[in-house]
Amino acid sequence: MAVLTIAPVVPLLLMINLVARHGVDIPFADEWTLAPLFVKAQEHKVTFMDLFMQWHEHRMVLPKLIFIACTVWAGGNMRIEMFLSVLLAAGSAINLLLILRRSSLPPAKLLLVATLMNLLVFSPVQVESWTWGVQLTVFLVSYLLTTGICIASSRLSIGKKFVACAVIAFLASFSFGNGMLSWGLTFPVAFAGLDKSARRSLLPWLYGWIITGLFTISAYFIGYTKTAEHPPLAASRHVTDYYLYVAAFVGAPLSRSGRAESLIIPVLLGTLLLIIYVSAVAYAFAGRRAKAQKLLAPWFALGAFALLSACMAALARIGFGLTEALASRSTTFGMSLSVAVVAIVAIGAPLVRSDAGSQSRLIDAVGRTEAAALALFSAMFLTSAVWGILEMKSFERTRLWGKGALHFGDVLDTSRVVATFLGGNAADVMRFARMDNSMGLLHPALAKSRYIRDLAAVRTTQPPVGFINHESSTVAGACVVSGWAVLPSKSRAADCVVLTLRAEETSGEYAFAVNDELEDRPDVARKLGRPELVRCGWRVHFDRLKIPAGEQRIGAWALDANSGILYQLAGEMVLR
Repeated sequence: MAVLTIAPVVPLLLMINLVARHGVDIPFADEWTLAPLFVKAQEHKVTFMDLFMQWHEHRMVLPKLIFIACTVWAGGNMRIEMFLSVLLAAGSAINLLLILRRSSLPPAKLLLVATLMNLLVFSPVQVESWTWGVQLTVFLVSYLLTTGICIASSRLSIGKKFVACAVIAFLASFSFGNGMLSWGLTFPVAFAGLDKSARRSLLPWLYGWIITGLFTISAYFIGYTKTAEHPPLAASRHVTDYYLYVAAFVGAPLSRSGRAESLIIPVLLGTLLLIIYVSAVAYAFAGRRAKAQKLLAPWFALGAFALLSACMAALARIGFGLTEALASRSTTFGMSLSVAVVAIVAIGAPLVRSDAGSQSRLIDAVGRTEAAALALFSAMFLTSAVWGILEMKSFERTRLWGKGALHFGDVLDTSRVVATFLGGNAADVMRFARMDNSMGLLHPALAKSRYIRDLAAVRTTQPPVGFINHESSTVAGACVVSGWAVLPSKSRAADCVVLTLRAEETSGEYAFAVNDELEDRPDVARKLGRPELVRCGWRVHFDRLKIPAGEQRIGAWALDANSGILYQLAGEMVLR
């Protein structure tokens, strides 16, 4: 019992550790476009329209205020937003536990179910959301939704429920597009399990709720325009495509959730979840079982949020292809159905046993179903979690690489690496990066010179942290320099490698290129006794015609992208 008591907290602690280890302090993709808003905030010129203005597909008034606050209080450290995502997920977990406690499950089973739900809430499969600061919006909407459901299913008076849920649904609507679903999935839960007379007496509250919701949703769409770069709505003409998209959307959280993965397993898992969910809804409402309706209504609402979010995504994004449903940044919303099903099975099984009476076969079937569901859940969760952890490590590696290239973006052409690993058009990224840099929001700041002598953060190490050990060129003048590099502590491979020239006629070394390729170096990893450093190899491709003619000596430096410190590598290449 003591182990079960602390078990629900373990997933939270593990995610805090993963974010601390693999979160990178650098804006990514859409985050760059917030730079003009931060400039206005610094100049105290932010208006209501700046907050209300459509940002891509959404009106993110509340998240924009949070982003501005994080910029002011944390100096633009993106990791603060990542930890805020964890905090919001913890708030959702608390809400789910409060709802679960009302089901009168035995203490041991309550803790077991809470642990299973927390494994999902803090699942590493949400890798893009955990490692992308702007994604705190999805955790915010989930937190607001679960708070609303928790309040609606509580013992508060109907008036207090109305006011609290209205505020929550309003905030959710102006946080993310599917936040508007809160109008149909929070306060209406309060009507579950009531008899006809009780529902009839509360109808004025329901009418008021509908009017308030319609007013808010109408305000949301004032001046709304479709995002130009997105495909048309309902781009597919095949009904089966929409089913596959929705099933994959809700099944992805329990599988390998990447666009390069197969749809088969997510669709099968999603179909199984849908069968369980629809069967439970039919059991409670078609059978007019008031107790089941009251106990299960919060979880029906949570599952409906996932399904309706999947339908909205299918209508808006199916033009990108069916694999868009597997984007890990969407798993936070799709996860709601898995969480709901865990609770539905745990709460619904005793109700079914009670209805079964002396029908031993049915009781045995329910028990076997619970055991099979737990075994399948464990296997699939483990698969998705391992995939997510590996992806978080990969994201850290490439984000740090992009951050290192961006550091020299003002003095070198690093556009290829910046565009590939920091998202978006390289020219736009650099433009927004200069805005952030002018406000002190980049850590470290952009390099102002490519001359090594002008860079204060330079170190020489003994023993060396890497080597230049290969060079090749072609008749056309294409050159390739390669080697390996790790940081002095050997905690990770060098984030980026900078090549320098020391021509006879110049007074010092100056950078002229950064690595544009990584490669595995198992020989180095074996020698260092650190298998995790296997991907410490690097390559730089450059045109011989773009550097001065004559004999040139090429040096290399390993960059710690988080500190901006350069460490000199051993060896030197001579170009003639």
